[in-house]
Amino acid sequence: MFNRNQLKIFFMALMTLDHIDLFVSGETATFFHAITRPVAVFFAYMLVEGFHYTRSKKRYLTRLYLWAGIMYLGNFIINLIVKDPMYQVHNNIFMTLAVGATLLYMIEIIKAKADNTALRIGLTISIIVITFLGSFLTEGGYVVLPFILVSYFTYGKYKARDLSYIALSAVIFLLFDMTPILDSNNAREFWLNFGYNSDWMFVFVIPFLHLYNGKKGSGKPIFKYLFYIYYPAHLWIIALLANYLQLKK
Repeated sequence: MFNRNQLKIFFMALMTLDHIDLFVSGETATFFHAITRPVAVFFAYMLVEGFHYTRSKKRYLTRLYLWAGIMYLGNFIINLIVKDPMYQVHNNIFMTLAVGATLLYMIEIIKAKADNTALRIGLTISIIVITFLGSFLTEGGYVVLPFILVSYFTYGKYKARDLSYIALSAVIFLLFDMTPILDSNNAREFWLNFGYNSDWMFVFVIPFLHLYNGKKGSGKPIFKYLFYIYYPAHLWIIALLANYLQLKK
């Protein structure tokens, strides 16, 4: 069994594999892309976990939006240096998580204002709209945002949680355009197409969640902010390195 900090470090290392595609072969990059699908949803699960235990949900939301803003600013600066669009950075999972936390905050308000029908209806409609728009406008939103909602409503109900993840995975799989996969002319082409359309594989986060012992681990500040720092830093370093190596050719 592993605590939260240990699993975070593991998933940060796994995440890195998905972002070094510029330095490896197409087959290897596809393999890395497929096996790293549980990463975003793991941190989404940690978001739900943190939302349950945080002392101030408003402060938690503020921190997420602050880091999303830092990420946008950093991306802008990096992309001024890195001219080639192939190497530029446009990722911002912080914004996806911030939107997810906003949805949970609105749900909490609905629960607290059970006697205010108009407010409940308005917030419910807002949640639906934000989830829909966020699914298209945020990084991995169409997987991460539904995952956050499922995780919230099944929190502590492990069997219901796992079955809900499997059902969501099946829906995402069925929504894929299978034409490129079915039209593949050889095994290599089939694997590249299949591995690329692998978002449904987020479901393999389930075994790792069962390995989670529910404990935080060390309370040192470095562990609290490690993901916030490492996520943008490693993307920016990879972009700068790839750009440098390209210029040296």
